[in-house]
Amino acid sequence: MARADRAADTTAARVRAHDPARVLARGFTVTRRSDGSIVREATGLALDDELLTTFTDGRARSRVLSVDRFDLADEPATGED
Repeated sequence: MARADRAADTTAARVRAHDPARVLARGFTVTRRSDGSIVREATGLALDDELLTTFTDGRARSRVLSVDRFDLADEPATGED
């Protein structure tokens, strides 16, 4: 029974770690297109696309003015978190 309790606690911790509200509270945002689909990469954006970004405390609607594409592996570390 103790092993099952530990397994349940581990699973619960994993679920909490992936809770979208907790991710937003850490400073991340979720950006969606006007059709509701999630934006995962800049390559999928086009000029004048309308976006809805969700923060921990609200939302912002924006329009794409430009798209700069780069490879994160080529970007220098800034030390900012």
